[in-house]
Amino acid sequence: MKKKTLRIVVLCSILAMTALGCLMRYYQLQTGVDETGLPIRGDVTAKLLLIFSGLVVLLSALSCRSLSAHSTERGLFGPNAVSLSLGLLSGLVLVVGAVWSVLDLLGERGTAEQMQFLAAVALELLQFLAGLSILSIAWLRWKRGGSMLGLHALVCLWQVLMLLLNFRRWSMDPTILDYCFRLFALIAGMCGLYHIGAFCLESGRRRMSAFWCLTGVFFSLVSSVGEQRSWQMMELGVFLWLLANAWQLFGEEKQG
Repeated sequence: MKKKTLRIVVLCSILAMTALGCLMRYYQLQTGVDETGLPIRGDVTAKLLLIFSGLVVLLSALSCRSLSAHSTERGLFGPNAVSLSLGLLSGLVLVVGAVWSVLDLLGERGTAEQMQFLAAVALELLQFLAGLSILSIAWLRWKRGGSMLGLHALVCLWQVLMLLLNFRRWSMDPTILDYCFRLFALIAGMCGLYHIGAFCLESGRRRMSAFWCLTGVFFSLVSSVGEQRSWQMMELGVFLWLLANAWQLFGEEKQG
C-alpha cells in the first residue's frame, strides 16, 4: 500500500474508532454508574468499552508494522501544512486552557488550601509553557525542518508530572474507581511525546512513536468524555499534537 493511502486509511480509521469510543464512554457513564457516581460492578457497557479499547490498541500496533523501524527528524518532520495547522491549534488550545484554568482557580482560591492552590497553578503554568513549546516546535519544523530537544523535553516533563501527581491523588482516594481511561491517556501521551522528542537526537523509533501517537489519539479523547473543562482542554491539545505527529510519521520519508 502506498504511503499516502496508508496514512489516510490509518488516520481515518483511528479517528472513526475514537469517535465510537467516545460514544461508548458517554453511554457507559449514563448507564453504568450508580446514584453516587461510582461504576456499577459487572456493568456490561464498561466491559465492552475495555474490549473495544484493547482492539484499538491491537489494530494500532498492526498498523505500524509496515513503517521503517528508525528514522530522522528531518526525514519525517519536514515542512507540512497539515501538521503545522494541527500543531498550532494544539499549542493554542493548551495555552488558552491553562489561562482559563488559572482564572477558575483564582475564583475558587478562598475554598482551597494554599499548597493545593499553588501546586495547581504551577501545573497550569507548566501547561502554558508546554503549549508555547508546541507552537515553537510546529513553527520550527515548518521553517527549518527540525526542532529543539529542550522544547520537547518541556512538553514531556509536563505530561510526566501530570501522570505522577494525578496517579498519586487517584490511588489515595477510594471513591475514585473509574480513572483507568485518564491513566491510559496520560501514559500514552507521555510515551508518545517522549518518542517524538527522541527524533531530535537522531535516534527516533518510528514504529514505536506511531503506535503511541495512535493510542494517545484514542485515549485522550475517550478520557475527556464527562470530565471537567480543564481536563478536556488539556487532552484536546494533546490529541491534536499527537495527531499532527501521526500524520507525518505515516507519510513519506525524505532521504538525505
